[in-house]
Amino acid sequence: MSDLSPIVVRVDAELQPIVPKYLANRAGDCDTIREQAANGAFDDSRRLGHNMKGTGGGYGFSEISRFGAAIEAAAVAGEAVRLRALADELSGYLARLKPVYD
Repeated sequence: MSDLSPIVVRVDAELQPIVPKYLANRAGDCDTIREQAANGAFDDSRRLGHNMKGTGGGYGFSEISRFGAAIEAAAVAGEAVRLRALADELSGYLARLKPVYD
């Protein structure tokens, strides 16, 4: 049985106005990555992962940066199955994520 408890991440209160849209965009990226993997658009997935790797930490979500790095590496290697799995893992993470603003 998988753990469905919330993942609480403390985020700077100044980011509160923009974090919901950022997270919604990352959720949309999951669908995009699945499509790109199915279509062999690995360079597009590589760019998306690279950007995610760079922005996650800036918003206070180091785990998103970790996912971005893994997505970038899987895309460089042309690993469609791994890209889909990472998109699924990221989607699950985002569904459980609960930002708390300090």
